[in-house]
Amino acid sequence: MKKIITLIILVCIQFSLVYAIGITPAKGAITLYPGETQEYEFTAFSNEPFPQIAALVFIPWRAPDEAPDIYKKEDKLAKYITLDKTEIPLEPTEQQQFKLKAVYPQEDLEPGNYEFALFVTQGKPKGSSGIVALGAVRAPFNVWLKKKGKYIHANIPPINAKENQPTPFMLNMRSWGDEVITQAKASIEIYSTNNLAAKISTVDMGFTSLEKDESKTLNGVWTPPQGTKGAYFIKAIIDYDGNTAYANRTIKIGSLNLKITDITSQADIGGVTPFYLTIENDWPSPLENLFADITIKKEGNTVASMTASEKTISGLGKTKMKTYLDATSLQQGVYTVDVSLSFSDGTQKYTTKADGTLKLLAKETISPTTPAKEEPSQEVSAPKSTSEPKSSSGRYIIRIISAIAILGLITLLIFIRRKR
Repeated sequence: MKKIITLIILVCIQFSLVYAIGITPAKGAITLYPGETQEYEFTAFSNEPFPQIAALVFIPWRAPDEAPDIYKKEDKLAKYITLDKTEIPLEPTEQQQFKLKAVYPQEDLEPGNYEFALFVTQGKPKGSSGIVALGAVRAPFNVWLKKKGKYIHANIPPINAKENQPTPFMLNMRSWGDEVITQAKASIEIYSTNNLAAKISTVDMGFTSLEKDESKTLNGVWTPPQGTKGAYFIKAIIDYDGNTAYANRTIKIGSLNLKITDITSQADIGGVTPFYLTIENDWPSPLENLFADITIKKEGNTVASMTASEKTISGLGKTKMKTYLDATSLQQGVYTVDVSLSFSDGTQKYTTKADGTLKLLAKETISPTTPAKEEPSQEVSAPKSTSEPKSSSGRYIIRIISAIAILGLITLLIFIRRKR
């Protein structure tokens, strides 16, 4: 029984060191139409039997790797969103409501989704007993900004285009206006990135209608002809009820081929040495069962051979295949390398070839007259004196942790006594 009581006390000490605060709902969103003002209510609450202060901050959301001074579209909308409180004192286990107010902007901002974050930081009021702990919670908040009249926002999802194969094109559209769109007709134009003035082809994407706040996807198909491997710029044009919207992206058309872009060109004789092949995939889909036959020749005669294998290579990806060359009996000089690489797309086997040159060099040896460098003694590399400060610092950390635990236990016992 005493062990259980001791465990409970230790758990209580652990939790007494953290003064938690919460917010509900954990995330929120509003849709804002022209001329509207909307409010959204949150509730802040304390989970601990100690006084708390909740500080409220509403800012545009930035990922941890984003610099705070880089402009975001949310920065312009932020001034139209306010909180009715910036600080809330919370008694033990108390809940308090606060409101967020959003006003449709007076300036002409682009309709769409604006990402914000509501941060609630907490800490104990000044002068309160116990150990002060700070923490914060974040509630994501989205503002869907609409447009007066008719407005379409469109985007083209990623496309895996392949030579001589039908390639599906998709066009996502959403009505961001406050009126119904009776007809939206779309097409996608294809240009070479080397000459944006010369249109290669046009894909008819069909037409549809859109209710207010409705999303739809149009589909089309294009078959890239043989010899069109490379990067292309595609532009979607959407004509809707006397208005026009655009979307674009860059795509890469691949061919069913693996390229051997690099072969080991230098190695040492007199032993076994690593040998590498660098492979690039021109195909947007993964290829599998890579198997390379490597032949080393001197004046047309085969002097060594190796194999290397790789289970798969990602679409439009790169990999390095590794094997070993036994150069124990080979002489110094220049050799030719022939590589035959087979692979599969899951249904059929293909083969590609490449060649290169390999220069074999003699290993550098230390002259008998050259004195060897002295190795540092064991005592110099690991002196005993360096271990003692670590032990001392460890003892100090243990003492600090023990003091915190004792202080937390005293605080808990005082609180229990007052409750009685």
